Amino acid sequence: MWISQSRSRSRPPSEVVPGEGFKDSKQKVKAIKLGKNSVRKRMLVGERQMR
Repeated sequence: MWISQSRSRSRPPSEVVPGEGFKDSKQKVKAIKLGKNSVRKRMLVGERQMR
């Protein structure tokens, strides 16, 4: 899912917009946190492999 710059500035990331596929803002916040944690873990694994 790609969010345009103007959309992300005009609304908070946790606000649910019809068509995004989330039931409520709690579910969306949880999904965002899960995604951020996955990126962090992936970056850590990548750094370890480069050493």
